[in-house]
Amino acid sequence: MSRTLALSGLACVVVGLSVHAEGPGIPQNLRCEYEYNPIGLDVAQPRLSWEVNDPRRGAKQAAYQIVVAPGEASVDAGEGTLWDSGRVVSGQSIHVPYAGRVLQEGQRCYWSVRTWDDAGAASPWAKPVFWEMGLLDASDWQAKWVTIDQEKSQPEPVFGDWIWYPAESTDEVTRYFRKVVELPADARVASATAWGAANNEFVFTLNGKELGGCDEWKAVESFDVAQELVPGQNIIAITGVHARGVAGLVFGMHVTLADGRTVEVRSGQDWLTCAEAPEGWQSLKFDTKGWIQPKLVAQYGEPPWGVVADRFPSRSFYLRRAFTTEHVTIARARVYVSALGAYRLFINGTRVGHDELTPGWTYFPKHIQYQTYDVTALLQGGENAAGLLLGNGWWGGSMAGAWKDGGLRGIAQLEITYADGRRQLIATDERWKGHVSPIVKDSIYHGEVYDAQLEIAGWNEPGFNDEDWLPARVWEKPMGQLTAQTGPTIQVTEEISAVGVTAPGPGVFIFDFGQNAAGRARLKVVGPKGARVQIRHGEILRPDGSLYTDNLQGAKCTDLYILKGAGEEIWEPAFTYRGFRYAEVTGYPGVPPKDALVMRVMHAALPSIGTFTCSEDIVNRVQKNILWGMRSNFYSVPTDCPQRDERLGWTGDIQLFLPTACWNMQVAGFMTKWMHDVVDSRTADGAITDVAPALNAGPGAPGWADVVIVAPWDLYTYYGDTRVIETNYAAMADWLDYMRKMATDGLYAAGRYGDWVPVEPSPKKTLAGAYQYLSIKLLAEMAQGIGKTSDAAELRRQAASIASLYNQRYFNVETNQYEGNTQTANLVPLWFGITPEDKRAAVVENIAKNIIDHDNHLTTGFIGTAYLMPALSTFGRDDLAGRIAVQRTYPSWGYMVEAGATTIWERWNSNQYEELHSGMNSFNHYAFGAVGQWYYEYLAGIRPLEPGFKRILIDPHPSGMQRAEASFHSMYGPIRCAWYKDNGFKMCVTIPANTTAVIKTPVPCDADLGPGDKKTIDSRGNTSFDVGAGVFTFTATR
Repeated sequence: MSRTLALSGLACVVVGLSVHAEGPGIPQNLRCEYEYNPIGLDVAQPRLSWEVNDPRRGAKQAAYQIVVAPGEASVDAGEGTLWDSGRVVSGQSIHVPYAGRVLQEGQRCYWSVRTWDDAGAASPWAKPVFWEMGLLDASDWQAKWVTIDQEKSQPEPVFGDWIWYPAESTDEVTRYFRKVVELPADARVASATAWGAANNEFVFTLNGKELGGCDEWKAVESFDVAQELVPGQNIIAITGVHARGVAGLVFGMHVTLADGRTVEVRSGQDWLTCAEAPEGWQSLKFDTKGWIQPKLVAQYGEPPWGVVADRFPSRSFYLRRAFTTEHVTIARARVYVSALGAYRLFINGTRVGHDELTPGWTYFPKHIQYQTYDVTALLQGGENAAGLLLGNGWWGGSMAGAWKDGGLRGIAQLEITYADGRRQLIATDERWKGHVSPIVKDSIYHGEVYDAQLEIAGWNEPGFNDEDWLPARVWEKPMGQLTAQTGPTIQVTEEISAVGVTAPGPGVFIFDFGQNAAGRARLKVVGPKGARVQIRHGEILRPDGSLYTDNLQGAKCTDLYILKGAGEEIWEPAFTYRGFRYAEVTGYPGVPPKDALVMRVMHAALPSIGTFTCSEDIVNRVQKNILWGMRSNFYSVPTDCPQRDERLGWTGDIQLFLPTACWNMQVAGFMTKWMHDVVDSRTADGAITDVAPALNAGPGAPGWADVVIVAPWDLYTYYGDTRVIETNYAAMADWLDYMRKMATDGLYAAGRYGDWVPVEPSPKKTLAGAYQYLSIKLLAEMAQGIGKTSDAAELRRQAASIASLYNQRYFNVETNQYEGNTQTANLVPLWFGITPEDKRAAVVENIAKNIIDHDNHLTTGFIGTAYLMPALSTFGRDDLAGRIAVQRTYPSWGYMVEAGATTIWERWNSNQYEELHSGMNSFNHYAFGAVGQWYYEYLAGIRPLEPGFKRILIDPHPSGMQRAEASFHSMYGPIRCAWYKDNGFKMCVTIPANTTAVIKTPVPCDADLGPGDKKTIDSRGNTSFDVGAGVFTFTATR
């Protein structure tokens, strides 16, 4: 039975009143590598976790037994033919490594567990669950990487020299360029392509017709110009815009005539340029008097630009193969699949799975993820067909490096097992066929162009005639290692309907979805064949109601759908995403109805494990915005923003936000995968880069590169994960060695970003030494946690030395201020533990004075903000933390909310975009959302005392609020704390079985304690309780 106690609006469900007199119940929530019944693992020793099911007060596990077998019936009977751990005397119930027979590729392993309590009573066996291995070694892959030679029919881009107007360019100048091109009088053009790039923008006109351009520096736009060229003279006219950096324009054109002759045009000093644009300058007959020869800036391929990348580098294409299966029962079928760049898989016309942008983003030269799918139900006896649709994804783009090293390619291995034990293998090889798809262009940054007129009905079904398709070509060059998917894939998790549609101009319609989020828009339209509907995306509107896109920088975020004219057509891009609240539609036949567009919210499908609410509505709204910001930026890697031409795995942003992320969602698998990218991307001398994955990047900034240590520490702290420490230990040590080598008189002093986008800037070099100390200190704790005790001792010695050097160099003992005397400058060494103990109170007072002098506002950037609120509460200034938490004026979280934010902004004043004059201004950027850690750990009061919450601290800091409640589904089970101030103080706490807790109350309280629980009253009358598992109610004694 259970009973509910009403606590002035709070409800405590006291399950502890119902006991299992005979012992613990059936273990619950069995997981393997954080997942329930995972398939496709390539971990040699998968780790097993479960929750002890024992509602009795103080319940603990004293021992466990795990059995693993290839059949469910064996496990159900308690027989472990692959592994029987025997009765292990241990309280460990998370991350127990498999220690049985060597596992084979594709092997399914059923497992169960039972537990014993302190009295020796055993639980029943848990209901059997399973995990399934994937392909474990390169030799397990019989499939081959395949592509098609569709790109051979198209010439490689040709470029001339980088040119510009001879006079020195200042910022924001426009210059004009012309070139007359002569084709033979009898010319019949078979094909012709032009390419252009500029620093920073260009617009291309041919024979008086504007064909487009590019506003992303160091990126190429290509143009099919075959229909625009004429025999005889043609005129190329290009407008170039220089905004920053070195000015330059590069152009090339390749023309193939019907008789096989070719003509090439390249930019060079034989062109003409002018600073003005007289009327008619784009026409062939224009008088070019006064136009001059451009200067040579650089030859193509040389600095400062090097080789530039096509914005839409490869044409999407289909791959397919028909195959026949036996007319007998198929016991199981698994397909292992991957691509460079992204894929969608089909079996007999049905899409496999719900994952998007697979295989995800990794450091491709070293690791490429593959996914595993159960396709048993999709196969049929007799004729079958498998199909792949390939697009560019991250690999085909220009994100943190030019990853692409040739055409798109895919790999798939279908393994079929029949009921009689026979097996059949269908794998990608030269027998597959390929054809270009209706996706004419696709780019994560820039969007997708889809021509429905080019659709091929039935291409992925049995019986389709593919005789005229191109044969697949096997890709023979070396490639990165295929590794199994780690953590959740990206999926569509929600649909949001438009809340309104406006028309700021003729034929222009703006859809408002009411929420800034990441994903895509799905279009519904009826119209004539060939009609072109364009969808542009943005986060905010200008005052006149038009779409604001300046902060997208070079990213186009534009989709184009070309109708086939066959009644109602529904379309959604396949290989792109972006952050947006508003979508601008043009070219729609007629006036679009409100349901013509639907927002499809997309992100890594992370399980939600935390909830928080409190008495202050402004705080609850900020928490909601934190969640949306997190969803929008967990996209295979933890990105900085989902809209502009970055969306990169910025190491500093996640280093600061990760504790909050750990509270809200289960991110262990996601972050474990990304740590591989961090380590893969590091420099030859051990430095960690600013972003990961990244090609050929340099050393990262202080607070950014330290993620290699801080992230494993957080995963260890919140999930009890030691394997992430063991896996990355060498890389962590290398980063410490790098800082040591680069130090000045023993102290690291690099600059770079500092406390990014603060209200009040702080010195940058001081952050370097502080993070050097923190990284050494945290690695010492982790070394101790994995049994490297001698390393831990040496690292603690080094940390003490760094702290001493830091204080000597940067601390003024007379004023008790650190260099700069900003909130961040004083806060960081205090929070990290560098400040001498006898000086901490004085430093806290200086921070408090600064806050009060700023009318109870913070002035911190990314780094300081992450630590400010926990530090204030830890050092006795809950009053200031509470005032800052509910502020509604600039700078504050409440200011964002009051200004209409539905996510967290990159800047405290992102809404002042006209005054900022910066495109680096995201309205969906989670870093300032790091305050969420304070919500859970201080306002609600739940903190880990031991890794993974084996031992828990409950210590709420009301901070002037009337109530707060948080829950967290830890690896051991749900933890909950809810408190309420209403004519006294009441608090309800849930501590899961197999854990213990220290509970501190903000006012003296009594509680109904169980055997073994202890109450302590200190000299000031404060109460604390040392308890075991159970549900507890605390009531103020005065």
